[in-house]
Amino acid sequence: MESRWWRSWAGPSVLAITILAGVVNGADVCTSTSRFVIDSQAAADALNNCSTVTGNVNIQGDALTQITLDGIETINGNLDVLSCDGLQTITAPVLSQISGNFTLSSLPLLASLEFPLLDYVNGGIYWDTVPELTDVWFGNLTTTTHGLPGANVDGDISILSTGLSSLAFLNFTHNSEPDLIWIKGNQRLGIVNLTGLSWGGKSLEIIDNGQSAQIFLPDLRSVGAITISNAGNIYVPALSETSGIIEITNNTIDGFSAPNLTDIDGGLVVENNDLLANLSFGSLNDIAGGLVVENNNLLADLSIPLLSSVKGDITVANNTDLHDIDDLNQLWFCQGNITLSGDFSA
Repeated sequence: MESRWWRSWAGPSVLAITILAGVVNGADVCTSTSRFVIDSQAAADALNNCSTVTGNVNIQGDALTQITLDGIETINGNLDVLSCDGLQTITAPVLSQISGNFTLSSLPLLASLEFPLLDYVNGGIYWDTVPELTDVWFGNLTTTTHGLPGANVDGDISILSTGLSSLAFLNFTHNSEPDLIWIKGNQRLGIVNLTGLSWGGKSLEIIDNGQSAQIFLPDLRSVGAITISNAGNIYVPALSETSGIIEITNNTIDGFSAPNLTDIDGGLVVENNDLLANLSFGSLNDIAGGLVVENNNLLADLSIPLLSSVKGDITVANNTDLHDIDDLNQLWFCQGNITLSGDFSA
C-alpha cells in the first residue's frame, strides 16, 4: 500500500527544502516544492533513500571537494553544479536519467564525473569553464546493454572551455533535437567524433579546440549554420543540406569535401586556411547567400561543377596557387557582385 508523508527542514546544509516522500513500487520518491540544495555530503546523504527525485538539484558551495549522490536513480528536473571553487569529483553510482538539463559552470578544480549508469539526459548539457575536467564516465563506457556506450542527450550540447580530450561519453543512437551544438575552447580535445549525429541543430560550432583537431561527423545529414575553425581534418560525407551559413575558416586542413551537399540556405565562406589545397562540393547546385573563397594560399583545385545559382556576392580572391576556375562553368545566376582576383589562366 502506498503511504505518503510530508517532511520539512531548514538548516545550514539543506536550504528550506520541503519534500513529499512516498513509496512507489518499493522505491522512495522525493519531491521538492522549490529545489534541492546540496552544499555538503550530509545534504546529499539525506537523499540516499530517494530513488526518484522530482525537482531541480543544485550542488553549490566552496567548501565542497567531492560529492556522492548515492541511491538516486532518476532526477525529474535539472542537475546544476555552479561556482564550487574546491569541488573535484562528483559521483552518482546509480543515476540513469536526468529529465532536464545538466549544467556545470565555473568549476575550476572539477576533474571527474563518475555516472556509470547515466543513459539519458532529456534536456541539454551546458558545461562552461571547467578547465580541469578530464574524466567523464557515462552510460557503461566499458560494458553497455543499450547499443553504443555513453549517454543520449535529447537537447542542446554546449561544452566550452573544459579539459576534455574525448567526447566518447556522448551517444547518438536515437534522434536528438538540439537547437545548438557548441564545442568550443577545449584545448586538449584533439578528436571531435560525433558518430551517430544526424541533425546538427540550428547552430553547430566546433571552434578553437585542440590544435589541428580531427572533426568526424560521418552521419550528419542536416544542420542549420555550421562553423568550424582550428581543425586539421573535417569529415562530413553525408551532409546534404544546411539552413544557414557554412564557415570553414582558420584551419590547417589540406582538403575539404562535402560530396552530397546539394543546397546551402545561407552563405558559403572558406577563408584563411593556409594549407588548404583542394576544395570540392561535387553535388552543390544552389547557394542562397554569398560565396567567399579567400586567403587560402595553397588552394590549387576549386571544384563546384554543378553550381548554378548564387543569391549573393561571389568573391574568389587571394588564393595564390589557384589559377583555374573553369569548374564553375555551370553558374548561370548571381544576384550580387562577382569579384575574381588572382593569376588565372585564360
